[in-house]
Amino acid sequence: MKHLPGIVLAALLGLPLWAGPATALSVVERDFGELVDRAELVLVGTASEQHSYADPAGGPRPWIYTDITFTDLEFIKGEVPSTHYTLRISGGRVAGRALDIPGLPRFKTGERYLIFVKGNGRLFFPVVGVHQGMFQILRQSGGPARVLDAGGKPVVAILGRHVVTAPTTGRAAQREAMTLEAFTARIRGRLHGGGQP
Repeated sequence: MKHLPGIVLAALLGLPLWAGPATALSVVERDFGELVDRAELVLVGTASEQHSYADPAGGPRPWIYTDITFTDLEFIKGEVPSTHYTLRISGGRVAGRALDIPGLPRFKTGERYLIFVKGNGRLFFPVVGVHQGMFQILRQSGGPARVLDAGGKPVVAILGRHVVTAPTTGRAAQREAMTLEAFTARIRGRLHGGGQP
């Protein structure tokens, strides 16, 4: 019974049971339109706090979750009547135990993000397309906020239905990244334009 969480995780993720802990997460590719359309909520916020805990109904080896609290919110799609929003993801560390899921992106406290949320409180990682629906916001003194993908690559364009990133992550490439204002305008255009990206 001590391997049950791994079996449950494999079933949830569709991974073969013989996959080792270093196996990367397999994710269905989502285009820009799907990110917008599938999201229940699209928000920009600062990850201000993270708290990991064991599922109280989990038995002797409970599942571990981490709640990430976002503040300084701007809602692009949907709305929450609060000054903060808490995203629950699977994984974390509690009392010497850890649940790490290879391939899941990590949020850093103090950083700002744009996220396409779906299934919060129900899915193991409630972001549309996992890493595809999570964008870092690069704040620059004296300049506009710019958008990077979950891996830190600058988002340089939305061409057709595809988010295009620069091949590198250096400062020169970051200066070419789309502004947050331009990126959110494309999201709003999709929401109000009858399916156009």
